Amino acid sequence: MRRSQDYTKVTIVKGCSKFRFLHEQPEHRLEMEKNLLLKVAKDPVGAKLNLEEDLRDIFKNDRHCADLLNMDKRKNGNLMWLYLRYWQLQVTLQKHKRAEETLKGASSNSSRL
Repeated sequence: MRRSQDYTKVTIVKGCSKFRFLHEQPEHRLEMEKNLLLKVAKDPVGAKLNLEEDLRDIFKNDRHCADLLNMDKRKNGNLMWLYLRYWQLQVTLQKHKRAEETLKGASSNSSRL
């Protein structure tokens, strides 16, 4: 999942910095978006987190790019950063649920002995 998140973050940040220059070449931006959606669709963790639908929302609605003089790509995109934090929280929640299930299974097995 970590690789998928990193790839997603890098692609979106890179895409936002290129977005200003792609008004003449929207097919390049659309190609980047399509490639990212395909990668996420094949990722089983991405399916659990509903990444494909969330990315479509980002591509459709997140048009915030920092000003032209900005050299910090992390200032690009507002909605993207909200989703990224949400995905991180979802992964953490899934880890805790698996740990809880493991502990419940271990305690029920020990009570049978």
